[in-house]
Amino acid sequence: MQLYRSTRSFLLVASLSISTVWAAAPTNVAGSYTLQGNKGPIVLHLDQDAEGKVSGSLKGGTLSLTLKVFPKEGGGVLGTASDPEGNFASFFQISREGGRLVLDLIEANADGDPDFEKKTRIPFPASQGKAPASDSKVKAGDAPFAGTFKGEDLTLESKSAVGQYRGVIQMEGKSYPFTATEKDGTLSGGFQSPDGKFDFTAKLNGPTLVFETEGTTFTLARQTPASARPANPLAKGKPAASNPLKKPAGAPPAAKGTTSPAKGTPTPAKGAAAKIAEPTGGPGSGPAWKLHQHATGLSMRYPPSWKLNPLEGALQLVPPDVTSTASGPTEAYFVLGEGAEGVSSPEDPRVVAFLEQQVQQIAPFLQRAGGVEKIKAATAPGILVTWEGQSPTGMALRAQAHTTILKGYGITLFTLGVKEKIAAREKTVRSIFSSFAAGEGKRDPQLVGAWRFWSYKASADGKFGTERSSQMVLHANGQCQWSGKSESSGSFSNSQIQGSYAGSSGDADRGTWTAANGELYIMWNDGSVSTWDYQVSGAPGGRKMLLKGSGNKPDEWMEIQ
Repeated sequence: MQLYRSTRSFLLVASLSISTVWAAAPTNVAGSYTLQGNKGPIVLHLDQDAEGKVSGSLKGGTLSLTLKVFPKEGGGVLGTASDPEGNFASFFQISREGGRLVLDLIEANADGDPDFEKKTRIPFPASQGKAPASDSKVKAGDAPFAGTFKGEDLTLESKSAVGQYRGVIQMEGKSYPFTATEKDGTLSGGFQSPDGKFDFTAKLNGPTLVFETEGTTFTLARQTPASARPANPLAKGKPAASNPLKKPAGAPPAAKGTTSPAKGTPTPAKGAAAKIAEPTGGPGSGPAWKLHQHATGLSMRYPPSWKLNPLEGALQLVPPDVTSTASGPTEAYFVLGEGAEGVSSPEDPRVVAFLEQQVQQIAPFLQRAGGVEKIKAATAPGILVTWEGQSPTGMALRAQAHTTILKGYGITLFTLGVKEKIAAREKTVRSIFSSFAAGEGKRDPQLVGAWRFWSYKASADGKFGTERSSQMVLHANGQCQWSGKSESSGSFSNSQIQGSYAGSSGDADRGTWTAANGELYIMWNDGSVSTWDYQVSGAPGGRKMLLKGSGNKPDEWMEIQ
C-alpha cells in the first residue's frame, strides 16, 4: 500500500525559481490496463522507475508490441512501438483523462516524425476507485494549461477546447482574449488588443506558469478555483498603442528595497538579506499569531507578518523579508497534505521512504543530512528529515520535511532554499509545525442528501464512447456511501494496428465527509482522500450540486428523493 495515492502536492515545490536546475516528476502511469478486444483482451503494461523512465508492452490477439517511451515536458508519456522483430510500428502518447488512461496511436509523417494530426485514441479504463470523474486526484494530463494563473501584474484564465485553449488575459483593469495551442510542453498563441494581435508563449514549471511576450516575462502561480478571478468586461481605459503586456525599452529598474516589475518579488536593500527577524509570540501562547482552520478540522498557527497563499493542493507560507536572486526567491515554505492510506505513525519506515523518493525526484543532487529527528506537533508526534547539497549552479541548498499524521492525513511542512536562509528560520518553522492540530471538521448542511451523476462522452469521430453513472449519499452525521459504474466501447485502426474493444468497471465504498467554504473532502475507509470544489443550487427536492476537481469541468449531480 502506498503512503500517498498522489505526488502532486510534494511536486509543487518544483515551482520555486531556484528549482530551475531540476524538473518536476513525470506523470505516474505505471500499471496494467485491459480492454476487451474482438480477439480477446488487449493488455497495456507499463513500468516506471524512480527517475520517471518508462518501459512496457501492448499485447492482445495477434498484437505484440514493445514500447519505448519517455516522459513529456508538462506531463504524459511519448514514445515508439516496435514489433517482435524490432521494426517500427507506430508512435504513441499516453495521458490521463478522467478515470481513464488514454493511448494515442500516432502515424509517422514523411520526415519520420510523429504526425499528431493523424492519431487514434484508445481509452483504457483505469482503476476508478470511488472517485467520480471530477475527483481532484485525477490529473488532467491532456489539458495542463487549463486553469487560472495569477501574478502581481497579470492574470491569465485558460480553458481547454477541442485542439486548443481559449481564455482571457487581464492586466491593469483591461482584458485581452486569447487562443493558443500546446506542442511539446509549450503553449503558443496570440491575444487581441484594440491595436491588433500579439504573440506569446508560456511554459509550466510545476504550478508556476512562465509567460513571455516580446521579451517581457511574467511569472504566474496557478490559483485554486475559489480564488480564480473572472474577466472584467466593464474595464475602461485608453486603448494601448502597442503590445500592452510588453515592458517598454529602457524602462528603469526597480529601486532597491522595492518590488521588481518583471518578477513581482520583493528585493531588500543591500545588507538586509542577512537580517531575518524572528516573529514574537508563539503558537498557543502568542495571541498575535494567526490561526488557519481547514474544513477537515486540521488547523495551524503562523506569524502575523507572514502571508498564507492557497495553491493547488497546498498552502504556501511567505516570510515578510524573503530575499531574491535574478532567478527568483531564495527560500520557500509549503504545507502539504494527503490521505495517509492506513499509515498511522510518522515513524513508519514508509513515511521516510516516501519523503526520500519525492525529494530525489525534485532535486537529485540533495542527500540526506543526519538521521530522522523525533519532534512534536501540538497533538501528535512527528519527524524531521533534512537533505543538503549543492545545485548545478553552485548554490548550497537545504530541504527539510516536518511530518506528522493527523486524522488520517499525512501533513508535511516542507522547506527548501539556500542553506543559510533555511537555517536562520528554523526556530520559526518549528514553532509553526508545533501548532499543527486536529479538531472537529465542518459539514455544510447544503450537501446533506442523496445525489446522482450520469454522463456519456463520445469521441469526435464516433469511434469510442464512455457512459458513467454514480450515486453518493452524504449523511448529516458525516458518514458517506458511494457507488459507481463505467462502460466503454469503441474501435481503433491505423496503417499498422487495428482492433475493437468493450469493457466495464464498477466500485462502491464508504467514508466520512467534511465541507466548508466551497470545498468538499471525503476520507474513504481505505485511507485515501477525494477533494472537490462544490456549489449547490435549487429548492429542496430538486437541488443541483456541481463538483469540480483539479483541471476538470464541473460535474452536475442531481438530488435523489
